[in-house]
Parts: sequence; C-alpha cells; structure tokens
Amino acid sequence: MKTFITLVRREHWESSAFWIVPGVFGALLLFGGLFGIFSLWQHGVDPEDVRYGLDQLTSLATDERRELMKIALLSLAAPFNVFLVGVTFFYALDALYADRRDRSVLFFKSLPISDVQTVLSKLAMALLVGPALTLAVVAVFQIAAVLFGTGIMLWSGTEGWYLALDPVAMVYAWSTMAWALFAQSLVYLPIVAWLMLASAWARKAPFLWAVVPPVAVLIIEGWIRRFDGETALGNWLADRVSNALPLSFNLRHDGDGLRIGHVDGAFNANGGIDVKFDLLWSGLVWEGVAIAAVLLAGAVWLRRYRADAE
Repeated sequence: MKTFITLVRREHWESSAFWIVPGVFGALLLFGGLFGIFSLWQHGVDPEDVRYGLDQLTSLATDERRELMKIALLSLAAPFNVFLVGVTFFYALDALYADRRDRSVLFFKSLPISDVQTVLSKLAMALLVGPALTLAVVAVFQIAAVLFGTGIMLWSGTEGWYLALDPVAMVYAWSTMAWALFAQSLVYLPIVAWLMLASAWARKAPFLWAVVPPVAVLIIEGWIRRFDGETALGNWLADRVSNALPLSFNLRHDGDGLRIGHVDGAFNANGGIDVKFDLLWSGLVWEGVAIAAVLLAGAVWLRRYRADAE
C-alpha cells in the first residue's frame, strides 16, 4: 500500500494541470467580477439599485436560504467541470505513452514496482485525486466569491449580510459536489480505461489511436443502418451520460422555481437537489467496471511487454 501511495504522489507532482487550470480560470472569474464592480462604481450606481431582492434573500427561512446558496455554489462550480473533463482526457491519453516516450519506463521497471500498481495509480490520479484537487480549488474560489458577495451586500446596506457567511450551506454544497465528481468518475471509468489502453498501445499519436477507432465504428455502423441516427456505440455513450443523473440526484422542482424581482416574495426556491446513491448498485456502473477491468488488463499487459519490445 505504501508503494501505491508513493506512486499516486508521484502522479500528483507531475500532474499539476488538475489544479493549475481551474485555479487560473477561477482567478480570471474573480478578476472579471472585481472589474465589473469597479465599473459600476465608476458609473455612480446607486446602492439601492443593487440591494433590491438581497434583503428578501436574507429574510428567507434558514433551510430555503441554504438551498438557494447550494444551488448558487453548484452553478459556480459547473464551468470548472468542463476543464476537469478536458484535463482528465489528455492526462489519460499521456499517462502510459509519456513513460515510453522519454524511456523512463525502463527505470521504473528496474524498481520493485508492479505494472498493475503503476496503471492503477494513474487511474486513481485521473478519477479520484485529480477531481479532489479540482474540488479543493473550486472550494477556495467559492469562499472568495462568497466574501466578494458579502462585500457587495455590505456596500449596498443589505440587512442580515452576515447570513451569506453560512458554513453549513457551503459544506452542504461541497459534499454534493464531491458526490457528483465521484459519480462522474464511475460513469467515465470505462472511457478513461479506453484512453489509457490507447496510451499504452500507441507508438505515436495516442490521440488518433483513442479517437479514430470509435469514430470508425460509428461511421461503419451508421452506414450499415443507413444513417438512421441510431448506433449501438452512440446509444451506449449517450445512455451513460443521460441515465447517470437521475440515479445520482433527485431534482425537485415545484412551482416557478427560483425567481428574482422587485416585488415582495419574488426571491424564492421552489425546488432543490437531493443526493441519492442508486448509481452505486446500478447495472450502469457494474457494466462499466467490467469493461474497464478488461481494458485496464490490456493496458497492464502492453506496459509489461511493449517497452521491452521497442
């Protein structure tokens, strides 16, 4: 176990993109927000115009206010996931190819480290440690955003401004995000395993080896079916994405949902997001685990014999 943890740490040291990319994006968002507020101040915006609705927000019941804050924090986190998916894609593509490209694989083969441990450490980095690093960056960004919003509420004279500094609401949102990232990793497990297999196989251009075969299958199957818009591989990929959400969350929606406006009572949250764990024992996950096990076994075999043959 100590060897495996050390391997994961090595991947962490060499894979800074998991926190640098979202960190840069978050810094740009905060800079943009500061620039926007400075522009409003320069144009002499009346604090009264900014305060409308915010007093209603702080006057909500505790549970409803926390639900609103959770939805707001989840909305702030959503764009970061796009960067996480992109970084994970390219990390998995390069995970086993880079060691062979720079010949460092020969050094690690001289150590008492198994190929299984090496491959699984890279998988853990892609689907567990990487998302955890991104979540940590998002949490720091959200704390800064909440402090930024609290400053605006103070400037506008909003009553109960301190209610925005609610640690319970933030922990509630972070736990929901942690489950969302873990569920996403479970859904993407066979896809990441395929990328790692392509990384272990390719002598050059792992991107092409990862993308061209499934695209070719889609084209050939589409041609056979006279391009009727239905393919087995396409449906399998779409089902993984579309079926994972209802198995992971209960999306409540009552009435008009979130509304913001000048009139009394226009700030409310009729709905919410509740975590559920049906995904863990669904066929969607266990089918993916079985497929990933075969693909990862192939990646281990290729790592074991490909470097010696090259």
